[in-house]
Amino acid sequence: TAWCVIDDYGIMETIAYPTPNTADIAKQTLALMRKYNVPAQSVMFDRGGGGMQIAHQLRDQGFYVQTVGFGEAVNPRPRRGLQTIKNRIEHSEEKYTYANRRAEMYWKLSEMLDPGLPPKHGIGFGIPDKDLELRRQLAPIPKKYDKEGQMWLPPKNKKDKDSKEKTLIDIIGCSPDRADALVVALYCRDFATRRVTAGVA
Repeated sequence: TAWCVIDDYGIMETIAYPTPNTADIAKQTLALMRKYNVPAQSVMFDRGGGGMQIAHQLRDQGFYVQTVGFGEAVNPRPRRGLQTIKNRIEHSEEKYTYANRRAEMYWKLSEMLDPGLPPKHGIGFGIPDKDLELRRQLAPIPKKYDKEGQMWLPPKNKKDKDSKEKTLIDIIGCSPDRADALVVALYCRDFATRRVTAGVA
């Protein structure tokens, strides 16, 4: 399991370790929430790999955390307040830009880290230079277009044992847990009411 805590300027802390006892995931999440004063609605879990069950456990305790599915379709995300016509058009177009949520989240991270693009809202986003494993996981991830022109990424796992398609695990050499936690945290910022958010993958 990997956790990534961010604010508007970059990564504050990344933690990753094996969690054979899934009870440790909820404990670690609560510890990070207390450490950085992150409200539950600013915490998001990857639904896969048991993340949905952990989210339900925390909700049963009164911590109403959020979840996201990497393979889900890109539909307009719920936002507070009235939407402008421009926002409605942008959200509608997003559905046709990305093949799935994983592609959307990784492409947007790539744009944030691109030194050739102006920083969003005039604020740059940084990865600590000491986080070598996160950098190693992110570096080889390819960005591609399918025949319809949608942005897509290779799947994390093989769809079946006979598949010849290269997966992210094949490309990176391990599961991209740290990278997944980062993009989940960034995606959570769209929903968060506070500046500090956390992603768990």
